Amino acid sequence: MNGTYIPRGRMLGGSSGMNQMIYARGNRRDYDRWEQLGNEGWSWDEVLPYFIKSEDNKAPEVVNAYGGGYHGVGGYQSVDVMPESLPYDSILMEAYAEAGYKRLIDFNAVEHIGYGWMQYTIDGATRASSAKSFLNPIKNRGNLHVIKNAFVTSLHFDSSNAVRGVNMILQGKYKMQAFSKKEVILSAGAFNTPQILMLSGIGRGEQLQKLGIPVKTELNVGSNLQDHIFVPLFFGLDPIPDSNEQLGRTLLNLFDYTFHNRSGVVVFDKIRNVMAFENTKSKSEEFPDVQYFTTYYPKGDLTSLKFFENHNYEPYIANSMKSYLEKQDIAGMYIAGLTPKSRGTLKIVSTNPFDHLSIDTGYFTDSEDITPFVKALRNIQALFKTPTFKQYQAEVIKLDIPGCDHFVFDSDHYWDCYVKHMSTSTYHPTGTAKMGPKSDSDAVVDSELQVYGINRLRVIDASIFPIIPSGNTNAPTMMVAEKGSDIIKIAYL
Repeated sequence: MNGTYIPRGRMLGGSSGMNQMIYARGNRRDYDRWEQLGNEGWSWDEVLPYFIKSEDNKAPEVVNAYGGGYHGVGGYQSVDVMPESLPYDSILMEAYAEAGYKRLIDFNAVEHIGYGWMQYTIDGATRASSAKSFLNPIKNRGNLHVIKNAFVTSLHFDSSNAVRGVNMILQGKYKMQAFSKKEVILSAGAFNTPQILMLSGIGRGEQLQKLGIPVKTELNVGSNLQDHIFVPLFFGLDPIPDSNEQLGRTLLNLFDYTFHNRSGVVVFDKIRNVMAFENTKSKSEEFPDVQYFTTYYPKGDLTSLKFFENHNYEPYIANSMKSYLEKQDIAGMYIAGLTPKSRGTLKIVSTNPFDHLSIDTGYFTDSEDITPFVKALRNIQALFKTPTFKQYQAEVIKLDIPGCDHFVFDSDHYWDCYVKHMSTSTYHPTGTAKMGPKSDSDAVVDSELQVYGINRLRVIDASIFPIIPSGNTNAPTMMVAEKGSDIIKIAYL
């Protein structure tokens, strides 16, 4: 690969306006570990009410699962399941059952190992981004003012080292400042939050001094970068009945959406509605270490090759996929590693706020992170050998990866090589302004989300995660925002 494609959600609502819309919280162990690291008030029992507070879950079977009590109804954030599925979804559900996986109605409550329908941040047929969900209903409030096309360049300090506001550039040319009466909340995400902090003199002293930036306080900003790596595996198979109706159904749904009060469901992305979690170390484990997403490409659907382009794969890999896709239908399984031990680092390269960060993802710097992927690849092969998939002659595709040619195909050594060549980002960067006690050398904010050594400044976004949750990161980020808002309200009572 030519590096890793890492997009950013530069829009109202941030990345919730461009993500896969999957609503997954992680699990009890994730947040109990946050508390065990010294973050008082961040255990599962203490954060669950904030997940519930945001939510308007419109799937009764989910709301009532396990006797209820795990989901909210009437909150700002709409959550639902897709009201229809395509033939491949049903076949995949049957195969999971045949392979011995447990059917789960709700991944976000008590049990986490199994398969079932995804929950999404959708409202009917539309994406329910955080901008639509939280900002739109209150857009006319007198105490809300949104400035668009503004690029924050640094924090504005007074003589006592307290943050009084932000410096920004409007529409790419006008310098402006905005000031606060009480404090500033930095919510620029796992990349831009640390960049703004470092440009403002909050970071590793030696690095800032080399760039001529006066050090306000020395903190390990930009370390502890974590992400969920994913690895795709593709299978060729005989056509599944009605699979080629997908385009026609999408166009029909688009017609319904446009002309009939936004009814129907439009899904242009090829990620299907079935998801699974498992633990590759032991079937008796309560918590997962991998997450599975699935795709389906009918024969001749060359639009799928954009996947390889978007993720910066070498052209020979896309060409190899094309040769298969011209002959047969393709099913794909994406494996996301949920509990990475590897850590990456961010650095600013200059004092120019428009210069991109230097991002060292740190993928597989801890070699133990590879093992779950190799085991998961084996488990997926077993899934495609179930009676349901056997009738479609499902067989794993051998992509053209020259770096792995010297290994015997389908050996553990081959799959180890495959993982290293095919791994890429799930777009879940977190942890770069870590929450932790003062005794933690990597901590940037305390459990009240206040930046150490700086007055009147909090960070409230995914950069504060001490450990990345075992699932998609959109829902946990909203939880942090809900809890952070209560922390602030209590501080000023």
